[in-house]
Amino acid sequence: MSDFISGGAALLTVSLSSNYHFMIGTATLRIWSQNLLLLLVILILWRKCLWPNYFSLLRHLPSPHSGTWGMTQCLRLYTKPRGKPQCDWVNHIPNDGLIRYRTLLNSD
Repeated sequence: MSDFISGGAALLTVSLSSNYHFMIGTATLRIWSQNLLLLLVILILWRKCLWPNYFSLLRHLPSPHSGTWGMTQCLRLYTKPRGKPQCDWVNHIPNDGLIRYRTLLNSD
């Protein structure tokens, strides 16, 4: 009878530990997923907002100031003949030979 009880206790211990291990694995997967999502949001914020506006070495170059945030000069570059917007910028914006313009999603 004691063998039966000790065997049952061992089986219960194994089943509890496997369930506990499964719960730890699920929690770990959830934490990794949340951390990955957080890091992706931080990376996008860094690349699209912080770097071009505050840390880029090109931020002090003259640039055209029209357009919306996501498509700063993109529509004008694709609807006008090639080189026309750039010629207009060179002729109307004071520069020393360099002009910074942004395209789709604020890409330089």
